Amino acid sequence: MDRSILKRCISALLAAMVLLAAAGCDDIEKSLEDKVNGHSASTKADDADDGEDGADENNADDGEDGADENDADDGEDEGEDDEDTEVECPYEYSISHLRNISAFTNLEEYYTDTHLNPEEVYKNLTYTPQMFFGKYIREDFLDGDGYFSSDSVDFDKFVKSTEWRTMYSFDEYSKKGEEIEVSAVPIEVRAGSHSASYKLRNVKKYNWMTLTFAWKRDEDRYSTADITGVYYVKDGKLSFTPLNSMEKDEKTYEVTKYSLTDQVYEFDFEFSGTNLTISSGNSSSAMVARDFCERGNSDSYWLWNYSSSKERIDDIVGFEISGYKEYDADHIGRFGVKIDNKRGYYDNYSNVVGHFNENGILNFSWADIDGTKHAYEFVYFYCGDDGLVLTDGEHTYFYNYDYTEFSLGADADSEDSAVEGLSQDTLAAIAQKKSSLQDELMKAFEAEGINVELNDETGEMMLDSSILFDVDKYDLSDGGKDYLKKFIKAYSSVILKDDYEGFVSKIMVEGHTDSTGERAHNEELSQKRADEVKKYCLSSEVGMDATAQKEMGDLMEAVGYADDYPVLDAGGMEDKEKSRRVSFKFVIDMENASTLKLPDSDTAAAND
Repeated sequence: MDRSILKRCISALLAAMVLLAAAGCDDIEKSLEDKVNGHSASTKADDADDGEDGADENNADDGEDGADENDADDGEDEGEDDEDTEVECPYEYSISHLRNISAFTNLEEYYTDTHLNPEEVYKNLTYTPQMFFGKYIREDFLDGDGYFSSDSVDFDKFVKSTEWRTMYSFDEYSKKGEEIEVSAVPIEVRAGSHSASYKLRNVKKYNWMTLTFAWKRDEDRYSTADITGVYYVKDGKLSFTPLNSMEKDEKTYEVTKYSLTDQVYEFDFEFSGTNLTISSGNSSSAMVARDFCERGNSDSYWLWNYSSSKERIDDIVGFEISGYKEYDADHIGRFGVKIDNKRGYYDNYSNVVGHFNENGILNFSWADIDGTKHAYEFVYFYCGDDGLVLTDGEHTYFYNYDYTEFSLGADADSEDSAVEGLSQDTLAAIAQKKSSLQDELMKAFEAEGINVELNDETGEMMLDSSILFDVDKYDLSDGGKDYLKKFIKAYSSVILKDDYEGFVSKIMVEGHTDSTGERAHNEELSQKRADEVKKYCLSSEVGMDATAQKEMGDLMEAVGYADDYPVLDAGGMEDKEKSRRVSFKFVIDMENASTLKLPDSDTAAAND
């Protein structure tokens, strides 16, 4: 059958299913209300929070006149809105797959038996920098096309009521900076490698954030100013240090040199679903995730993100989610998950029902072909182009990487010519082989009785410098030599196996220091430590045969990074002890790896 005819048939079938579902939407709405928004019905106090105060809180988040603005955005009057929308969904922020819901005979089976209280989770959670990823904005300052309007009535009210502070602002075009007077709180927050200043994406040392403030140009003239800097979370506060200077390569536009001011600004914050409120003193700014703004020309949102960590939700390696602000036959949306089935490839489940609820709860569920049902409930942090963070209050799962980063590592260059154009199947095959190699290496270290820490994000095999060297020295200690004998025996036995021939193009031996001391001294110390480790690993003392010694020598390269790549703690601050390390990291030969294919599902199943 012709592809275009098939697509039209499928579209017509889906449209028919949606219309059938609409007939029973009232019953579905009631059932969903009981299970999604009624999950805290065990206490009357929670019901009261979801009821009487809910409307006021939502209006406050959307702006002082939130209800009027929403009415205006939805249409001039209710009648016009009814004509334009074929199916009305029960929740403003839900991705409703009505074609799937209509087929459910018992919705109870598709939701978890126990329910989270989002307010309690938010209150007791240990926050991390990833939870701030994405774009949050004051929607009441946007015009109809989704752009800032400093002439709006709401903006005028804000600048007259906010407190003001002096902050350093660096202009990358003039390469100069100055102290300017800005609002005490930002009106837009952008964080994450795909959301903050793109010019700093290659600088992996810190978590970067771009804050937009109201800027007082003079007594009667106001505008907006973007200020980029480093942020971390400590003691329940968001801390921000502005950029002081920056230089970049004129050809690649990558940042080659930068410095930070010595100013640290602290903000209080509060998350609630797709809303983020930033406060300082008596000033506060209520923002909403950009994808969920009613104003603007975008009518959809997309999440195609993956976890680079092995801490995953039941082998869910990624989500592929899309949603629409209008719900009709042409705007159904998609909620998909990718499952690592341990057979060398991923199972795709697109028949998933998922709901982003305003109270911060994400429900998603599906049934396998054999009828096995899966149901989950988490508090979510919507990160837009930078993914999704999910937590139940005890465990937190980070799905913040695009497919290239997921396959090749968080520091993979997605613009590299060898990576560009590779299919997802090829990237998946590379990811599987990389994961298998890492797993074999870690088992080999365990067999030798040595402790090596794997950084899932960067692929580093981290060795503790305190074992290898005395303080501020680069000569290997006796204990360090004994450790390296066992390490290189295990490492070479796996990396040189026939299974991985041609897969690795280079092995980086990296020296790292913490940020204490002079930069020049740390550069020299880290380079000398990397050189010493490489030299000893290739020496006759470790007992490697001549062939293996030659092959490893051709692959190994030593480099010192000083404190360019610190290990950060959960709040985003430098962990000095872990930052002092020597790391081994293999580099994948992309030209050879690009020929890898995912195993055929039937063959994989037969070999399982």
